[in-house]
Amino acid sequence: RHLLKLACATLVTFVPLQQALAQSVLSEPDLSGMYSTNGYARAVARDSERGWTYIAGAYLTHLNGVQTNGAISRVNDAGFVDQDWRTNADFRSDSVGQMMVASSGVLLVQKAAIWMRALPVDDGTFALRSLNLPGASFGFYGLTRGAEGYIYGIQGSGNDNWVRRLLPSGEYDSGWNMRLDPFPLRAVSIAVSGDGSVTYIEARYAQSPVTYSVVKRSSSGGLLWRQPVSGEPRTITLDEFGHSYIAGTGLTIDGRSVDLLRLRPTGEIDSQWAASPNLRNASLIAPRLFDGRLLVFGWRQQVSESIPEIVSLSAADGTVIARDRLPDNASLEQLDIGADGSAATSGRAVSLHKFAPSTGTTYRSSTLSSDIGGAARVSQITRWRDGYVVAGDFRYWYDGVRYDNLMRLDATLKPDAGWRPVVGGASLGVSPINVLATNSRGHLLIGGGFTLGTKRNLARFVTDGTLDESWSPNPNGTIQQLVSAADGLLFVGGNFSEIGGVQRRALARYDQTDRLDSAWAASLPWVGGSLGITDVVDTVDSGVLIRWYLSNFENSTSGTARLDRAGSGTELSYPLAPPYCCGRLAERDGATGRIFVLEFVGDPAIPVSTPAAARVRLTRRLPQTLAVDPSWPPLVFSGYARVSGFDANFVYVTDTTTGTVRVNKLTGLVDGSWTLPQPSIQSFVPVGASSKWLAVGYAQSSGYGSRPYAIDTASSTNEQREVVEYFARANGHFFMTARPAEQAQLDDLPVAFVRTGMHFSVIDGRTAPTSQSQLRSSPVCRFFAPTERGGSSTHFYGRQADCQLLNTLGGLNNEGYDFATPSPATPSPQTGTCPSNAQAMVYRMFNNQSANNNSNHRYVVSQTRIAEMKSRGWVDEGIAFCATFATDSRGFGQW
Repeated sequence: RHLLKLACATLVTFVPLQQALAQSVLSEPDLSGMYSTNGYARAVARDSERGWTYIAGAYLTHLNGVQTNGAISRVNDAGFVDQDWRTNADFRSDSVGQMMVASSGVLLVQKAAIWMRALPVDDGTFALRSLNLPGASFGFYGLTRGAEGYIYGIQGSGNDNWVRRLLPSGEYDSGWNMRLDPFPLRAVSIAVSGDGSVTYIEARYAQSPVTYSVVKRSSSGGLLWRQPVSGEPRTITLDEFGHSYIAGTGLTIDGRSVDLLRLRPTGEIDSQWAASPNLRNASLIAPRLFDGRLLVFGWRQQVSESIPEIVSLSAADGTVIARDRLPDNASLEQLDIGADGSAATSGRAVSLHKFAPSTGTTYRSSTLSSDIGGAARVSQITRWRDGYVVAGDFRYWYDGVRYDNLMRLDATLKPDAGWRPVVGGASLGVSPINVLATNSRGHLLIGGGFTLGTKRNLARFVTDGTLDESWSPNPNGTIQQLVSAADGLLFVGGNFSEIGGVQRRALARYDQTDRLDSAWAASLPWVGGSLGITDVVDTVDSGVLIRWYLSNFENSTSGTARLDRAGSGTELSYPLAPPYCCGRLAERDGATGRIFVLEFVGDPAIPVSTPAAARVRLTRRLPQTLAVDPSWPPLVFSGYARVSGFDANFVYVTDTTTGTVRVNKLTGLVDGSWTLPQPSIQSFVPVGASSKWLAVGYAQSSGYGSRPYAIDTASSTNEQREVVEYFARANGHFFMTARPAEQAQLDDLPVAFVRTGMHFSVIDGRTAPTSQSQLRSSPVCRFFAPTERGGSSTHFYGRQADCQLLNTLGGLNNEGYDFATPSPATPSPQTGTCPSNAQAMVYRMFNNQSANNNSNHRYVVSQTRIAEMKSRGWVDEGIAFCATFATDSRGFGQW
């Protein structure tokens, strides 16, 4: 709530603080909220009585850019993640098969084959406990709700197959069990009548293809009838009159083929009932009855397009009452319907639809439609115009605006809302943009597997930022490399066979007038077959160095070659690993013209996919001949090494074992005093004339995702910092900072800003932790609510979840990470404790002045100061951070 208060604050004038910080050091960009669309929700559960939708899935780290907080997350009907609710930290959501909420509010979760129940405890966390089912190691699936809050499911393995019942509390009802026929007969989906009888779809697995029947048993387990059905029935539901509705694909009974059919209470097909003809050929799943209507979820084929939708059918005669199209990225992995008829669906998106009781005929528009994201993949970063361009496969919300796959950062490292090209991916889960390049005329080129208006895979932006509509190479395959040479030539490599309307084999060159040179390297005689180019390095005088591979995965081969400016080629014999092993083939240092090459020196008998075997040697090559420079000692690295870039004195090399190190370009010696741990650097660009970099890096802790982040190369380790509190006399606000430059500026303004005496010890939050004592530290971001955007000129400091939520809202300035510190050991700030390596607690107080548009937070380190501020009307919001050491401020007004 306090975050939303901060975001919604209104005007109050306060100028001196902004003037004082106007010349502060460049703030760090908070780009940790990046996510890609490779995530999906496998399971969803709807609790309409309490207004929650539970979501679990694979690579599910973000919902609409807000970080989720556990393997299973829940969102309210407005789409906000409940940051105070979480399941066990070791609970893997990608193993969840189904979830359901009991009428008591208990969440039932299927973890692999085992069902668990999530019980609320006082601090808001949930503990998972195994259901006390007989044969607990057997699967428990196909849950359905029955009368009076009971939940029924199928359990069985081998010759032991049962329908079990759970109480409304979610506990196993040991007094009710129904035994089914033994394997190879097994239930697929069940429905329970009010009298306790069970109707289910039964599959016979002992033959191919699998055959199905619809079976009904009395409450005591006696067989009432069995009706064979052809095709693939998936789900079943009942109405109050005993009719059975079966949904699936290509269902046939008594020679009648449909995708949705109804059986009479006696088991015969109801030939008088027919679903709408345009539901034929649809892949229907999970129909449910609600208020006399059958709700059907599935795909409707329309010309060449499959449309995901929810359809409301009349249970009386099967006619369509209403349709509601779901988001195109909804793959309908699962759905759940609440007691009020609200339906939540899962897949590539999570959507919530609600029945409209006022008309009784249709569903109203989705109240929740959330993009599901996993770890972002950022492929490239480069300087362009007066800022920087970031590209890859990502979504990023900043200041209420979403950026997709391509984003420009201005000179202050903030996203440029005025430049948002709509770049789409050519295929799901593949990075749309692989490479960026700029040429001497100030144009930006992007290459990959993307669509951008009428452009595909290769496009160019001119100096004012607009897309160059006059240049349309449109290669028919993915672009892997772009090299803009100093003499104005453009080299293009990838997986294409045509570019600019001309047949080419994976390699092309454009001349200084932007025309395709169709005569250059028209054939590559040393290799045949399906060719791909993964590396292109301009060696200037000695031509172009490339790495090629044959994209035949059954007999993959790769090699290197050198082409001169005239297009003649020579195959080389570098002992290289396949391109997916060890980063790029080579990099050219523009300052010296030297070529640095990574050679494979691992054991050829061991697959290079084994990290321990993937050893590479870095050598420096002579510009003219590409021979090994004998004056430069070769260096061997383990893991998946790559040359990350150069500065005036060093070549930077990253491998998965040691992180990033720097090597003197002249002597070949490793600088032992400088090491950057994870996230390891893939590439970087300098920030102005400072010692800072804007780098692209990845880390195992983020699911091997990659994102841009800023580091200061003057120090690659996390320095100790002191957070110092100031009091602003002009408006009575409190402010704190860990930035030495800001502290110096405020100390030079003693009339306007005064130290209160409070300070606490943290570490610099701009780089990854470098020691075991720092590993649990997480960065703390800083947001400012400026007056010109309706804010109260106040700062807010938050942990990761706070940062990403605030980044999706408007009206706030993201001022980057200020410091890093351990978080409380438990999620609740009121009952949290601090770890042994940082036992000093830092509490957050709020002045509760949102209504007067004078919001301000203060951070204190003692119970004395809490009591003092509460006596002045401030609200105690609990533990915010943990510090290694803290000194309390002087009493209020004594500074």
